Amino acid sequence: MLTIPFLLMRLWTVTPQHIKPPTRISVLDFIQASALRRSAERAMEKSRLEEASHAWRSSIANHPAQLDTLRGYLEFLGKSQGSHEEMHEAVRIGLWLLQLNRTNQTDLDLVTMVWEQRGLHREVVQYASALDQTFSQETQVSFFKSAFQAFEFERCSELLKTLSPQVDQMDPEMPLYHMAYLAVRGPIETVVQNHQALRGYYTDPQWQDLAHQLNCIVSAEREDLIDLQASILFLRNHGNLRFFQQMVYWQLLLDSTMVLELAAEIHQFPPEPVTV
Repeated sequence: MLTIPFLLMRLWTVTPQHIKPPTRISVLDFIQASALRRSAERAMEKSRLEEASHAWRSSIANHPAQLDTLRGYLEFLGKSQGSHEEMHEAVRIGLWLLQLNRTNQTDLDLVTMVWEQRGLHREVVQYASALDQTFSQETQVSFFKSAFQAFEFERCSELLKTLSPQVDQMDPEMPLYHMAYLAVRGPIETVVQNHQALRGYYTDPQWQDLAHQLNCIVSAEREDLIDLQASILFLRNHGNLRFFQQMVYWQLLLDSTMVLELAAEIHQFPPEPVTV
């Protein structure tokens, strides 16, 4: 019969040999981690997101190297519209998962997708650029989207050479990204045509948010302040303005020496935006 002291002793190393120092857990840690993971999944099914977030974090605290739990929490973070704390969690958990699993391709697909979904575009570009390996189409798509959102247009050009010709059918967002890219780096004779095609999605309820998000990049690159203001206002009114888009707008105001307008913008901007 197992004694209570035995249940509490952290004897089992759960991290791979390449992780130093190793992490050890007890039998009780394992039991609690499993129970908390099930609680997180049940809370998600009932849309109790705050409860689910707490359960995911508690499960990982008890067993930091349970890969399926780390993946489940990342997927949860990718779908939620949480706080800045959860944004930092997405980075921390993603890096830890890739460290544990030696940048396993399936996990790299998941991490880059979640980071891209949460607007962590610089993180995607910096991490993927540092890797010396061949990427799956899924990772390349996330890489391309983030590179565009980060104004890394040369990187976009390189990625387009390796993306499948059928990528627009694989990912429903890619046709809009492709139009936006061609509106800033396409042949001069098609730039206006592609920009107009992107704007054509403004009236489509399914795609209007993404169209305006991409237009923030296009109009900023073209230094079209009026066009950028229109998309910023649309996204703000719909509660979908991300902090990095606001920063793009502020930078263009500053570049245009519109200091009073910039001061007014900063004054009215909430201290913690809904999304980053």
